[in-house]
Amino acid sequence: MAALTALAWIVRPQFLVERVRSAVYTLLGQGVALVAEARPTLRDGLQPLLREVGPLGLLALPLLGAMAWIALRTKARSLSLVAGTGLAMYIGTLAQERMSIYGAVSLALLAGWFWVEATAARSPAARWLRGAVAAALLYGFGLYLAPKLAAYQQGMSPEWRQATEWLRTATPDPLGDPRAFWRDYAKPASGQSFPYPPSAYGVGVWWDLGYFVLAEGHRPPTSNGTQSGAVDTAAFYLQSDNAAALEALDSQGTRYVIADDTLPLLQPGSDPDTGEITAMMGWTRDPLGRYFKLVELPLGEGAVKPVLIFLPSYFKTMGMRLYLHDGQTYEPSNATTVFSLREGKGPLERISSQRTFPTYEEAQRYLEARPGQDLLLGTLNPLKSCVPLTPARGLRKVFDSGPESLVGDDGTMHAIKIFERTGEPAGVASE
Repeated sequence: MAALTALAWIVRPQFLVERVRSAVYTLLGQGVALVAEARPTLRDGLQPLLREVGPLGLLALPLLGAMAWIALRTKARSLSLVAGTGLAMYIGTLAQERMSIYGAVSLALLAGWFWVEATAARSPAARWLRGAVAAALLYGFGLYLAPKLAAYQQGMSPEWRQATEWLRTATPDPLGDPRAFWRDYAKPASGQSFPYPPSAYGVGVWWDLGYFVLAEGHRPPTSNGTQSGAVDTAAFYLQSDNAAALEALDSQGTRYVIADDTLPLLQPGSDPDTGEITAMMGWTRDPLGRYFKLVELPLGEGAVKPVLIFLPSYFKTMGMRLYLHDGQTYEPSNATTVFSLREGKGPLERISSQRTFPTYEEAQRYLEARPGQDLLLGTLNPLKSCVPLTPARGLRKVFDSGPESLVGDDGTMHAIKIFERTGEPAGVASE
């Protein structure tokens, strides 16, 4: 192992540095903030585990235990190797959701071994009986779970298919010819970049959705599944200065920007597939406390629940200005609340009182008149700004998948919006 590590350092030192940094992030739990698929698979009980690897997620431990016992008893090195590898992959699957793609191979080998062992009896009757038990364990539970797993949306949503089809058919081809997408291209020499034509442009989108834009929309994303371009893309979505945001787009050659349903952060316990804006804050090392504050909300009879107070800075980001308010002028009406906070029983502060004002200006004056009190201006509603917003100049909405309401009948968000960079110079937006 030491020799391989030394060789990796000599051949590709940057690769080794990145692997070490990734391991440190994982150990410190920072990977969860940067990459959603780095979340623990058991974060919400057994459902995510069953969704990723099916019933073998529950059968793995007893089967691995049986395999290890037989390996020790028979001193079979090959079986010990499979059992040890399987255990490592299973632990990895529990630790990070993305590890399930590797753990599935070990679990499949485990299932095959179990079937062979179960049907290895000499007596035909015993083989049938043990085979029936094995089939019931391997397939019976799976057949029960199949309808539930099939109902889970794991691919592109209908709204994303609409959006990528619109990109492919309604926007100019960045290479000047739709057939250019399917051609083979030589890799540029070391130190050189690909010679894009003047017509080329990019589509602003967060990295884990970049391949949707590339594969189905046939347009180059500003960031993709390799996380290339993630920092610059995140910086745009978090930018509150209009001119600086346009400069960021222009520096990347971005012509279209996507604001999708995974971007906003909702209250704890809401739609689990939202909140990518917090991952962007991790990439740019932006402190989360600038945008929201986690506190306790009293429910009565001593009960409390954690809630987020969304601060003005959250709504001023380009991501929220575009997705929540279409980049238009916005004046809050009965949407600005001043919270009074006190010490809670745990590490979180507790809301002792709250008052919502008809206008932002009234709330601001109320706050300024009480400088010595522990007050905080914001809102509990993540989908309605508590602060006035100016129009996002230099960007205009050209596509909206709907529905008109951001939250659908199923209680989750679906709408995807696309904005086009207009010809307005970045400097004009600051005037």
